[in-house]
Amino acid sequence: MRGLWAFSLMLICLATVAAPWVFDPPILVSHDPAEHAFFHLESAGRKSIAVSGGWVAVTWEDNRDGVSRCYVAVKAPGKNVFGAEIRVSGEHEAFEPAIVGLGQGRFTVAWEEAGQIQARMLAADGLGKSIILAPAEAAQVSLGYAQAGGLFAVWSGKGKAFWRVRAARLLPGASGALKAGRASVIEPGKIEGDQSYPSVAVVDAKKLVVAWEDRRAGHTRILSSVSQDGGARFAAPQPVNDAIWRGQMGGFGRGTGVMRVVLSNYGPHGVAAVWADKRDFLAGYDVYAAFASGPAYKFGANEKAQDDFGNEIAQWHPAIGANRQGTVAVVWDDDRDGTPDIWLAWRSASGWSDNLAVPGASGPGVQSDPAIVLDDANNLHLAWVEKADLNSPSRIRYVMGRWVGEKK
Repeated sequence: MRGLWAFSLMLICLATVAAPWVFDPPILVSHDPAEHAFFHLESAGRKSIAVSGGWVAVTWEDNRDGVSRCYVAVKAPGKNVFGAEIRVSGEHEAFEPAIVGLGQGRFTVAWEEAGQIQARMLAADGLGKSIILAPAEAAQVSLGYAQAGGLFAVWSGKGKAFWRVRAARLLPGASGALKAGRASVIEPGKIEGDQSYPSVAVVDAKKLVVAWEDRRAGHTRILSSVSQDGGARFAAPQPVNDAIWRGQMGGFGRGTGVMRVVLSNYGPHGVAAVWADKRDFLAGYDVYAAFASGPAYKFGANEKAQDDFGNEIAQWHPAIGANRQGTVAVVWDDDRDGTPDIWLAWRSASGWSDNLAVPGASGPGVQSDPAIVLDDANNLHLAWVEKADLNSPSRIRYVMGRWVGEKK
């Protein structure tokens, strides 16, 4: 056992040397407002961090005053500290905020509050007025953006029988104004199960891909759909995860479980997806990824992102960062080294890398719930929740990985 541990440590060290990023020391995002406060990075599509013209913004939910509310903190270009947090939600309970960068230091934030979906703009000069996207029984909002008018929100709203995914274009205007277009259901007509936790990748002003958890088969699958006309109509849903039936492996249930799909733009016109996948149901969830491009945006082969040392334990909270240069990084948390740490894998022409315990986001204590984004220069921006132990109050940290290129 000691020899296996030493061999594992050696491989981790080699992965550290081979990583295409050099990591700065981590810094604090939240400012410990109360000992009893608990922080959550839980947005649908894990859109809790965004970059915009050198600015970095992180959004979260916490209960510092006894009520769950949504906040954001912003780091200015060239600075090594986040400013004081800004409350973005109102007087009611609020959950699962998401954020996306619009360029030039501007962002859009969306969240659930009192069963409604709300959104507002954020810039260096403050917050814009909040607007309501979905007036009742809606949750799990996520955001996506492409230049020249491609800002979209997706969420799950209660229908007559099931929750179903909807999408709407958002129009950022002058002086922090934000307007919403008409919401469209992804799949019109009758559906046979709940649709939840959507994520969206916006290719351009007219083309967007949406993926979600779908229960029509009696177990959870990941489905996706593409719109070519700015969200007015969507193509028939297509599967993202491979259908592995438990009936073929002993008769357990209707099919393997999957959850929490995350989408990101990939390359000039592609889309990358990552999700938690329980096809190896004896060992818990694994991290799988897939890629889509072409007119139909059909996702291809499922690729396991964690290495062999993670195969016997469960992975949680996978997130993906990709950009138009084609760089892809996936993060998650698992406890293969005894306590939950943030792990990183990146994709190259030869496949997925060995997994790296992210410097500053691993070691003693609990590091979990990562959110990641890559900027146009391939720099990696990572936020996560940190606790001294599983029962301790939490706080949010951030680290930047500076791109140095693939090591040969």
